[in-house]
Amino acid sequence: MITIRQDAIAASFEEEGAELVSLQKDGTEYLWNGDPVYWDRHAPILFPFVGRLERKKYFLRGREYPMGLHGFASRSRFSVRRESDSGVTFSLSDTEETRRCYPFQFRLEVHYVLQADGLCVTFLVQNLSESEMYFGIGGHPGFRVPLEAGLRLEDYSLVWDEPGEPERILFSERCLTTGREEFKFPGKIGTLPLRRNLFDHDAIVLTGTGKRVRLCSESGTRAVEVIFPDMPYIGFWQPAFQDAPFLCIEPWATLPGRDGVEEHLETFPGMIGLAPGKAYRNTWGIRLL
Repeated sequence: MITIRQDAIAASFEEEGAELVSLQKDGTEYLWNGDPVYWDRHAPILFPFVGRLERKKYFLRGREYPMGLHGFASRSRFSVRRESDSGVTFSLSDTEETRRCYPFQFRLEVHYVLQADGLCVTFLVQNLSESEMYFGIGGHPGFRVPLEAGLRLEDYSLVWDEPGEPERILFSERCLTTGREEFKFPGKIGTLPLRRNLFDHDAIVLTGTGKRVRLCSESGTRAVEVIFPDMPYIGFWQPAFQDAPFLCIEPWATLPGRDGVEEHLETFPGMIGLAPGKAYRNTWGIRLL
């Protein structure tokens, strides 16, 4: 495990998946602890796909390839490329195993840098192939709810201070996309109050919102804000029909596959296309308030 610190902020990571496994401020843990009773992860990286695909496969240039939930990065061992007291960079390159399900030469780097009030995360993807490369990418951090003793999940809300024109991404019972519809906040403008059954039909994924969302309670003193300036989607998830003491706030650059559609990467809507020799960069962050 690798731990970095700056003033009151400390973060720890595993090389398996380059996964953030602890994020503390003044000794208080904000990240979910990975209890397998509910969910055995903390903050997996989603690459080269976000979510599911029809029949767990896709096509590229007429050939069929298998691909599981959220791709393979979260189950891959990264190497440590750089490390300092307040930052660390992890790197993952293609292998014979990855090319069986994803036939590209690539390098994925994940840069973590501590700031005065939280953590900055940068995804850097390089296409080392001789043809255009297609991929999806996103974050999946889970945060403790409640963040302090004496409060319940129902005391918390998700709050956007910036205006937007939100739409909700619709999913089938198999968690594949089916379209989108206008989304109206059930609370005051830009506020989504939390309740236990809110995620019984899987994640709530929105687009068109402001680019920062805060998990907070009017009765509490601690909050988390996720900032995602270059991510078009933000998802929220808890395990269905469980009293889970955490909430995932997930910035996504791309969407899962479409229900009933065996996706061809060349025509998969919203996939990121990267020319040979080019690089893609996307930075987002977590503030501990």
